[in-house]
Amino acid sequence: MKNKMVFCFNKVRRFVLEHKRAVLFCLIMLGAAVFRMIYFAKLPPALNNDEASIGYDAWAMLKYGIDRNGTHLPVHHISWGSGQNALYSYLSMPFIALFGLNIFSVRIVSLLLGLSSVAVVYFFVKRFANTRTAFIAMGLTAISPWHILLSRWGLEANIFPAVFLFGAWLFAKGTEKPLYYIFGSFVLALSLYAYGTSYLVVPVVLFAIALYVLIKMRPKVKYVLLSAATFIVTALPIMLFVVTNKFNLGDIKIFGFTVPQLTGISRMSTAAGGTSLKNTIKNLWQILVLQDDGLLLNSVPGYGIVFLISIPFMLYGIYVVLSRKNFASVMMGAWLIAGLSLFFVYSDVNINRVNIIFLPLIIFTAYGINALLCGKKELIAVALCYATMFGGFFTYYCTEVKTSLESRTEVHIGEAVMKSCELAQGEKTIYYSDTFWVPYIYTLFYEQTPPQDYIDTVVFKDKNDEMQIVQSFTNHKFYVDELECGESGIYIMTDEEYTAFFERFSERISESHSIHNLVVAVME
Repeated sequence: MKNKMVFCFNKVRRFVLEHKRAVLFCLIMLGAAVFRMIYFAKLPPALNNDEASIGYDAWAMLKYGIDRNGTHLPVHHISWGSGQNALYSYLSMPFIALFGLNIFSVRIVSLLLGLSSVAVVYFFVKRFANTRTAFIAMGLTAISPWHILLSRWGLEANIFPAVFLFGAWLFAKGTEKPLYYIFGSFVLALSLYAYGTSYLVVPVVLFAIALYVLIKMRPKVKYVLLSAATFIVTALPIMLFVVTNKFNLGDIKIFGFTVPQLTGISRMSTAAGGTSLKNTIKNLWQILVLQDDGLLLNSVPGYGIVFLISIPFMLYGIYVVLSRKNFASVMMGAWLIAGLSLFFVYSDVNINRVNIIFLPLIIFTAYGINALLCGKKELIAVALCYATMFGGFFTYYCTEVKTSLESRTEVHIGEAVMKSCELAQGEKTIYYSDTFWVPYIYTLFYEQTPPQDYIDTVVFKDKNDEMQIVQSFTNHKFYVDELECGESGIYIMTDEEYTAFFERFSERISESHSIHNLVVAVME
């Protein structure tokens, strides 16, 4: 028995030594998957309103062919009136078809693209650097607090770095096989549908690498023309979206899709309004040095994007890459410049809005570590530092941050909506306290209201607002002061609000249901 165990051990050892790169790759991917899947769909707890919006519109298009604004297969959602990028919705549709409309089916796209980008970082860096640098970059991405958080919730902006990375990697492959320029052009054009910041980032990076390729690589004319045509055709609908909303041209039909004119003020026009130098410096310090925007969905205080210890390695890595003056330096330099330019465009900067800059910063960090730490002992010491910091981050995230996020009011609103709908039977009016932020989208999501029913009955407070406030649809009424209402029906409110409500209407309350920090009360 002992000899058999020794034989098996030696066999495994030989296999690991013979395939150590493949084994290391698989181990990093396994770790990345575990870190992103623990408490998946429960951490963050409950849906963010943008997640609910993406999920409902994807479900509505899948089942009825239109989103909640009645637009047939939009290239960009009207959403709140101010717009919401549509690529995430389309990518979610197969999972919603398989698993139904729920938190898991809405977030799975972020998880899969997050995991895929961990692997693609390795292949991308491997094209320009040695294997050690590629593994360092892959490992840093796998344990990056920013990247782990990004992979765990379904904001449409969260997929932009991954889609852009895939396009950049395909372009890098094109330096050896020009056919990949065509695929790279398609994916970079597709990233324009992921998030609005791509309208600035993609042209800057594409122009830089196209110029380098044309001058240095000199590919055949057919590849240049096919790549350009692929990009233009793929990007044309979103270009038309920008044009029609700039000049108020109305909806446009193209390739079977709809290019909608927004009904409210464009979110991009209000967000990208320019900023002062003082505010830009403040934002750069907050996001790139302190690496924290104060939003627990994006960052955990004290741990940063890829841990604060990375900053000196990152700065040296920028020097190493940009000093080489090759394809990698052109692409990474343009990527960095495009990311930094966003700080001069937005006055209100958070991690979501400038998320495109973080993957190159992680890659620069890997270059810096590889260049500065030549010996194995030094590398192991730094790896242990990162492992210790990661352990602290992940423990804190799964305990303190989880508890903090669970205290939010909207965490249990889905349960309250479903209980209210069960009691109402489509007949009684359901009133929502004015405590809740955009509660109508959670109602659409959990009740799975047919979009045409919503369209036929919706009443807006002001349809021209950037964030259109829905006052009512079907039998739902929102932003109600329950103590002033006094109408018979079903009320959703917080525990604190129910205390005063009960004191005033106790004789008319026939039943109430406590749902964590919320109460569903029936008043006759």
